[in-house]
Amino acid sequence: DIKKSWTLTDFLEMDDQFVFKVKRQEDKHCAAVSLDAGACVSFQGYVQQLGWRQQRVGFLYGTFDDGEARVEAVYEPPQDCSENGFVLLEDDKAEAVAQLAQLLGLVRVGWIFACPPREDGFVFSGEEAIQAAMEQLEAANGVAETPYVSVRVTVNEKGEANFEAYQVSQQCMAMVAEGALAPDPDDAAACLVHETFTAIVEGKRAANVNTNFFLCNVPVKQHTSATFAATFPKENRMIPQTRDDLKVVLSKA
Repeated sequence: DIKKSWTLTDFLEMDDQFVFKVKRQEDKHCAAVSLDAGACVSFQGYVQQLGWRQQRVGFLYGTFDDGEARVEAVYEPPQDCSENGFVLLEDDKAEAVAQLAQLLGLVRVGWIFACPPREDGFVFSGEEAIQAAMEQLEAANGVAETPYVSVRVTVNEKGEANFEAYQVSQQCMAMVAEGALAPDPDDAAACLVHETFTAIVEGKRAANVNTNFFLCNVPVKQHTSATFAATFPKENRMIPQTRDDLKVVLSKA
């Protein structure tokens, strides 16, 4: 209503703001992630108790060193999970967790999710890719480089837990920040593109985008922390914490 005359160039420049030419990001911003063995055993052990029949989410706390994430602890927030998804519930202890991590010299370096076995090529669901983008956006305070990492754990045909680490591309971060992506109810391994936006995938307009286009693989290492132990029963699990559990921990102090 202000600009009274438009040229084709004006229109194309405006329209370009809503067009994403989807391409893979070759360079990751996290050199590697090193996972504490005890924390991993505790996390995957609980999912194994559930028969790998539902998802599970946790936040990774540790340190960054030269672009590498070193994970010392996993905090599992209140959540409602099923075989095909998860909902993170309001956490009235979030502030206390953040303060405790700070006192221990730890920061949030990533998040982890467990999922039931999937067919080959199905790595992240649309919901997981969007959650990863939101986590990276918060860590980077916008669409910017960050070593914040996403760790996926599932079980292979031999019954062994398999840990893989990824980041989503900055383009995925930008699309999520703009509200251009949503989970696809008809294709779990893809994100729907909001009708306001246009996605060009391999030269063609696409109504949805396979999440593999957004993923950058991150090498995984393992260590045993010399400082932190993961022996106390975790919060927000179906297995309650008891006074006897506390007595065992205090007796070792």
